[in-house]
Amino acid sequence: MPAMIQTTFDDIFWQIAEGRQVLLGHIPHDVPSAIQSGTWIDHEWLFEALAAATYDHHCYAILIVICACLAALVPVLIFASVRNEEDGDFGAGIAALCSAVIMF
Repeated sequence: MPAMIQTTFDDIFWQIAEGRQVLLGHIPHDVPSAIQSGTWIDHEWLFEALAAATYDHHCYAILIVICACLAALVPVLIFASVRNEEDGDFGAGIAALCSAVIMF
């Protein structure tokens, strides 16, 4: 279960295989964490299950497009949240620009 241990696992083929196991009912519950507060529920199993399901149903490209659209919305969400809470348009624009630069 390499994808369950390493949170930045890049090999999607292993993640699809893990997702197939999750779809069979093998959902990880307690994964040892690097923080000292104990164990945490691994959030990556949901992506693995989605990747396996979409790959098996020949619509994996749709999942990638959805993930790319959500990633593209991050600067917009940052702009909206900073605009409502802080300096208005100028500060929100700076925060959105910084987040876009960091994403690239």
